[in-house]
Amino acid sequence: MRRKFVLASLILYVLLAAGSAAGLLHAPDTKLAAAAGSPVAQVLGPAVCFADVAGGLTATGIVTALVAVGYPGVSGWRRAGLVGGWFGLSLAETLQKQHVPVVGPPGAIEGPNRFWCNAMHAVADKPVLAVGGVLLIGVERLLKLPQTRRAPSLPYTFPSGHAARSSYALALLAAGYGHGSPWAFTAAALGALVEGWVLTAAHWHWATDVIGGWLMTGLALVAVLPRRK
Repeated sequence: MRRKFVLASLILYVLLAAGSAAGLLHAPDTKLAAAAGSPVAQVLGPAVCFADVAGGLTATGIVTALVAVGYPGVSGWRRAGLVGGWFGLSLAETLQKQHVPVVGPPGAIEGPNRFWCNAMHAVADKPVLAVGGVLLIGVERLLKLPQTRRAPSLPYTFPSGHAARSSYALALLAAGYGHGSPWAFTAAALGALVEGWVLTAAHWHWATDVIGGWLMTGLALVAVLPRRK
């Protein structure tokens, strides 16, 4: 079952990335962005600020580390793997956004009161991004790829790192502290859907960016979560 899931997810992910880069999905993405923003236009400002923090490097990194420390029934190496999944998602996002040419939607909405969001980004996210830039350069040198800018400016939007990291942290919470109950996973899925909806409605990402982030999360979870008997 896992092999079929991994294969199907990889095929769908490649198709989404190729279709988005070629512009084949621009029309449906534009319609979905307009449809997502219509019913929640009045609350998008505060919602964007919350979504920015909830899917950012800082919040998801802290949650992932706390879940890994207290995750029941796993060894130290497995707990390190849970954190490694978060690092892998963030690094994969950086590498792909440097090289997969998908330009984001125009007119991205910013929150009216962004002091808290900007403060957290300046204190924690920017140093993490700087470290990501160093890792990116190291990977490119190891693979003998063309050098990019030292700091990952992430000029493109596929996949959505916010959607990937937030859904990853929510899934770990559901699997660990929620003991894998259907209610816990339902709550995690609803949280991921809300995050993706806000990112799409506020024109931070196309819907295909968000779906790509979710597919990345699914592959990461298959790799790091212990199999249940």
